[in-house]
Amino acid sequence: MNNKLIVLCIITFLCSIKSSCTADHIINFFLQSYPQLLEKGNAHKYEQKIKNPGQIAKYSIKRLMKDSLISGIFATYGGYLTFSTADGQITFPNKQTKPSLHLAITNRITPIIMIGSTIHHWELEENTPVALYKIERKQNEEIGQYYWDTQPEALPNNKVLPVDTICIIAKPQKIYVPIGITLTKKSQNFLLPNIYVKKGIMKLANSLYILNLKHFFAPIKKAYKRKKTHYLEQIP
Repeated sequence: MNNKLIVLCIITFLCSIKSSCTADHIINFFLQSYPQLLEKGNAHKYEQKIKNPGQIAKYSIKRLMKDSLISGIFATYGGYLTFSTADGQITFPNKQTKPSLHLAITNRITPIIMIGSTIHHWELEENTPVALYKIERKQNEEIGQYYWDTQPEALPNNKVLPVDTICIIAKPQKIYVPIGITLTKKSQNFLLPNIYVKKGIMKLANSLYILNLKHFFAPIKKAYKRKKTHYLEQIP
């Protein structure tokens, strides 16, 4: 009898661990370097440089040590702040109830405070360049194929960003968002189309600007009140 009770307790414990370890659905996309076409004059210049075999290693090392164009680019969504990894990946928890969202490219956004440090919404800054897109998952009814449809969106007259907006902190002219259709699959995890980063993006300036907003994305601090038989979790 005791052995059965122990086995039952172990099964209950393992089930509780499994239920608590279920992962949230995510929104995921990758930044890639925008293809650069060499002009004829530049091609000739580089051709002359690599004619000397002894210089190839030096240029290769310089290229490897050069800061990655696609890493360290900040983005926000749904109260989360993150930056792209070394391979350009950006990931957020998926808070969407529908398979659509907005994408904004701008290097300045203004938080509108509701109470304390709680943000009611974000607004676009006056006279600051911004590009806004809508990305929606659709299905071709004839063949059953799902796809993302990315289209430019008109800027809101009141400057308020939609709640479902992913905002990439960069000047719009330094980010290329492909317009049109990208094939995908039906899933609660969104793998969005690739986005391209052009040379000359001011990552350092954008990172310093994020310091002004970072405190709005601090983790929630939990407080606990002691009861007779347990602790009650509270959010101050």
